[in-house]
Amino acid sequence: MPRLSRYTMVVALLWAIASPHTATAQLDRRTLKFDFPGLKIGTAEDLGGPTGVTSLIFEKSAMAVVDLRGGAVSTRDTNSLEATQGLPLIDALVFAGSSRLGLSAADGVNRYLFELRTQAAGHQRARELPIPAVAASVIYDFSLRDNSVLVSPDLGRKSALQARGNLIDIGRVGAGVGAAVGKLFGRNQAEHSGQGAFFLRYQNHRVLAIVILNAAGNVLGRQGQVLAGSHKKKENQRRSIPKAILQGESVVKFPASNELNSTLTAVITDAPLSRMELKQLAMTAHAALGKVIEPFQTSRDGDAFYAITTKPVGIADPNLALNLGIVAGEAVQEAVWSIFKHESRP
Repeated sequence: MPRLSRYTMVVALLWAIASPHTATAQLDRRTLKFDFPGLKIGTAEDLGGPTGVTSLIFEKSAMAVVDLRGGAVSTRDTNSLEATQGLPLIDALVFAGSSRLGLSAADGVNRYLFELRTQAAGHQRARELPIPAVAASVIYDFSLRDNSVLVSPDLGRKSALQARGNLIDIGRVGAGVGAAVGKLFGRNQAEHSGQGAFFLRYQNHRVLAIVILNAAGNVLGRQGQVLAGSHKKKENQRRSIPKAILQGESVVKFPASNELNSTLTAVITDAPLSRMELKQLAMTAHAALGKVIEPFQTSRDGDAFYAITTKPVGIADPNLALNLGIVAGEAVQEAVWSIFKHESRP
């Protein structure tokens, strides 16, 4: 692990002290180990924001589809993933902060991957090489900070350089370093969230779920309690958004609130799936997030759910696809809970 400079440590300490929400979210930085050959994941942060990037790098092109919902979606190079024709292959998926401006992180990842190809084949053969396909989605992570620090292509490149196999960081890291939830009653009631992940096997098939949690709504715990969001600091009370509205309270007016939100999710599997089955998996598992985020997919959310298989096939077993969609739904819920140490699985 690289040594942190004295400047970086001082900035990190001042950021933690200055943030009024740091302690309330009960987060820490942990690592999940998993077993998925051909996949590397890297994170990079700029603590001056904070803002960050999470990059998923595939050794071989993987088939991907995307399910977009809500009223504030911001993505890059996802048209082919939504189309019904062709084979939607990607070489990398990038999640980043800084809203639309954070899409530039994909430039850094794309250039890095292309450089690797030209180094292997020779620069004189560059015109013969396919340009890497890099999809990206971003979150609005300005809610709990008062600066204009932005994700850059260099930060995207750094996340790709730091990509490693079979390990992913959880907590306030990567694209989730500045994420927050529970903002419908104003940023003063929002709380930090972060990046979560969960890995399981189903019938010898690998399933890895990754979530960047930046919802307008609250996070619900395993018992249905409000785990994070809509937190009245003076009373130290977290409130149900639907119940508060029914009792006469109203959400902060838009666009005066200037609060845009996104929950970004990726489910990666090595199960043999066709494009149609992969899309169905995405829709089924995406809907499952509504059990742990309340409300979910509002007009102020721009939610993106990527379903990816490293083993695309022309015709798949529909029963396998249906079962995987249900299992993936459980995995994404666990990924959300993994962000909060006291709610994650041991």
